[in-house]
Amino acid sequence: MGSQEYNAGQSGNWTIPTGVTSVTVTMYGGGGTGAYANASVGGGGGAGVIVNYTITGLTPGNTIAYSVGNGGAAISYGGSAVDGNSGSNTTFGILTAYAGLLGHHISNPNGGNGGNATDGSSTANGGAGGTSGDGGDGQTVAAGGGNLYGGGGGGYGSTAGSKGGKSYNTGQAAGAAVSGGGGSSYAVGIAAKTYTNGSTGAGTGGDGNPVSAGVGAGGPGHISLTWQPEPPSIWPQKIKIARDKSPRIWKRKEI
Repeated sequence: MGSQEYNAGQSGNWTIPTGVTSVTVTMYGGGGTGAYANASVGGGGGAGVIVNYTITGLTPGNTIAYSVGNGGAAISYGGSAVDGNSGSNTTFGILTAYAGLLGHHISNPNGGNGGNATDGSSTANGGAGGTSGDGGDGQTVAAGGGNLYGGGGGGYGSTAGSKGGKSYNTGQAAGAAVSGGGGSSYAVGIAAKTYTNGSTGAGTGGDGNPVSAGVGAGGPGHISLTWQPEPPSIWPQKIKIARDKSPRIWKRKEI
């Protein structure tokens, strides 16, 4: 079995190996970050996820373009009030795992939307960012022998803070005072007011009324490929039949 990993920020073309006619893909986009302000803030959305999707009918020697998304940038403590930062999309041929979007701050502290996941035909929608409570859960759609998962939406920056939505990872990031939690992706979202960087596409929680934290970076995107070469054809062997060279014995027929 062959395999290949691509990390955030990488792009190029994967060359289909000799004897390979299908490839199985797991991938996710970059997560969004929550907002930062001395007020209410929303959490960032989680990225879309595609798990164990098999692309068939490949021709060895051809190439498939890919690009791996980054997570949204972190926001340091002590700066001006700002919205969060969206991640960027991850693509592999027909497949796209969309990024999680940024959380908002102050007068409209909504969570960021979760990213969609699509193969160009079927789409799992990301959860909506919370506008008065928890972020929405992403959809799950069966496709390509695997599943498409929408990212979880970021939580709303309510008084108590709201949780991020679910995705492939069904965990929910906790909110905190006036700060929404990050939406889940391949990994669970990051809780509000922790300044913890996300992993594997996760959105990060916001930091409202900050004391000494800030907002961690959204989880990076990733692509994982596995493939199995086709077994070689087995042709029937030619069987050589030896000729019997023993002398013939003739018998004389009596008349």
